[in-house]
This record gives sequence, structure tokens and C-alpha cells, in this order.
Amino acid sequence: MMRTALAEPLDSSVPLSDLSSGSSRLPAIPKRMSVVITIDAEIAPHTSDWQRDCGRFAADRDLYGITELGERGLRYQLDVIERHGLRAVIFLEALSAGVLGLDLLAEVVGLVQDRGHEVGLHVHTEWLSYYKRALLGDCYGRNMSDFSEDDQVRLIDRGLENLSRAGAGPIAALRAGNAGASTATLRAARRSGIAIDSSYFAPHLNGVCRLPSDPEISHPVCLEGIIEVPITWFRDGLNRIRPAQLCACSSGEFEHILNDAWRRGWRVVTLLLHSFELVRRRSPEHPQEVMRVHEHRLLELCRMLASNRDKFASATLGELDQKTIVGDVVPGCLRSPLGRTIRRYCEQAAGRLW
Repeated sequence: MMRTALAEPLDSSVPLSDLSSGSSRLPAIPKRMSVVITIDAEIAPHTSDWQRDCGRFAADRDLYGITELGERGLRYQLDVIERHGLRAVIFLEALSAGVLGLDLLAEVVGLVQDRGHEVGLHVHTEWLSYYKRALLGDCYGRNMSDFSEDDQVRLIDRGLENLSRAGAGPIAALRAGNAGASTATLRAARRSGIAIDSSYFAPHLNGVCRLPSDPEISHPVCLEGIIEVPITWFRDGLNRIRPAQLCACSSGEFEHILNDAWRRGWRVVTLLLHSFELVRRRSPEHPQEVMRVHEHRLLELCRMLASNRDKFASATLGELDQKTIVGDVVPGCLRSPLGRTIRRYCEQAAGRLW
């Protein structure tokens, strides 16, 4: 089985007990904060008619976002990101290659790497039930956390092997599908030579995401011998947890939390979108529609990052300095005011008509 070079074990210098979300201690303002844009690119077996054409329609819909107005999927998103001088980490779902074959995965790996972006490993275990030859015997599950640590090692190794056979270079980071990770996932990733996990999704804590939740993690920490880089989250004006995700965060909220994190001295913020997040997905009989509100958010986010290079540095997970992103900073909890929350609700209402 293909494995990356084994990552060195890390000792956490940020005990979880010290990560109180109520801390008010603010470090000196840094020169620049790393901003990591991550895109989950996937085909899900339960949401597409992939058996009819080996996933080609699903790829056009979910990966490339083909609409009557042109593409709004991965290629388009990378166009926008590159136009503003930014880079991204693309988490590619790799277990699907055991069902659909390697051609589609190789196509997307080439697209990402040829344009200078980073490939990460994304694992959706829903594909296992469609394997002609069972990978884990009679063990099946919707999430990585449904499996034993040893079985998760096998899942990660198979994903790494598929990515390698599809032409991918060394893989630095893992993200579990559905954010369905546990501490066993982190130990399995460590055993498979992966140095970074980015499955921590605060809105799903104590649900499908079984990573530590007391207190919530908001900044990179060392867990189970690897670095956990959480998807950034904040509390909105109604005190609800919101992820820094394109479909969940208005342009104003993005700007507010990025500036707030920078002022607090955060080392890194991690943003999330999916390859299909700019379209309303449809069946083969109905054309897809562009989600104009989400498209506008992506454009505004990239413009804001590009025009504030004195504060924000576009980065990928693999190039982060693992010795400095985990430090003694107590980042606290990002918050967005009620007015921005209300504006998001208005945006979403308008998006149903626009």
C-alpha cells in the first residue's frame, strides 16, 4: 500500500484546557496571517446517477458545475482564485476511484497540480458498499469514525494509493468526508504518514464530528501526534456557531472575522467551499442554475484578500510552518455582530429569487 513519508510526532504546546473560548488575551499584532482556502471536490454515490455513465454526469455537475451560463465548479473557482493571486488546497475524494476507475481522479489531479495548487486527501466511506471486491470485508459505514483505527489506516492508505496512481505528489493533509472524524482518525492518519488533518468542523461537534469539543478548537493544535487545523468558525449575532464556509457566511462576515482574527494575532484561518457550491444541483432532466449570491461571495472574498496583502498571505496546508502554527497563542472565539447576521439572512432570501 502507498504511504507518504512518516511524519515526525509532535508534542502539543497548546493544551486543550488552555484554549478557553472566553479568553481576552491578545498577542501583538502580526505582520501577516496565513489564509488557507480549501475546496472539497467530490462525487457522492447517494446523490448522483453515477452507475449509468461511470460518473461523467456527476463530474460535470458536482466537480465542474456545468450550467447554461458556463462552468461554476472547480475550474471556474480556480480561475477566480488565481486571478486574484491566491492559491488553494483541493481535497479530492479518492475512494470513488475504486468504483469509477482512475481516469476521472487523474483528470482532476492533473487540473489541480498543473495550476500550482495543493492536493489533499478526502475520504467518503459511502463508496465502500459499491466496491465489487470488499475493501474491509463486511465493514461499512457513512463516516470514517464508524471504523476501527486499523480499518481507518487501510482506508487512508487506499486513498493515498489511488491519488498516487492518479499522478498526485506527496500528500500533506487529510479531511474526512462529512467531517466524520474521531481521534482514531488522527492516529490512523499519523500511522499513514499524514502530518495534518483538517476535519474539525465545529457545527458538527458531538454529532458526526467526534473530535474534542470541550473547549472547542479554533486554532491549530497538536492532537494524537499530528496537527489539527480546524475549519475556522465564529459565533454570529444570535450566538450560533457558523463555519467560515461560502454557503454559510456572508461577504461582510468573511471580512469581519478575517480582520478580527488578524487583530487577535492568529497565525492561520482556514476557509471552506465545495466544488458544487456555486450551483443549484439538478437531475439530468433539468439544467443547473448558478447560485449568484455564492458566486458574488467568492468574488468579494478573493478581492478582499488580494487588496489586503499587508494583512493576509494566501497559503496551502503543506507549506505552513508546522513548528510555528502551533504556539502559545490563545485565540479566543471570533464573533460577528447581529447586523451582519441579519444581512446574511437578507442575502439568502434574495438568493432564492436571484
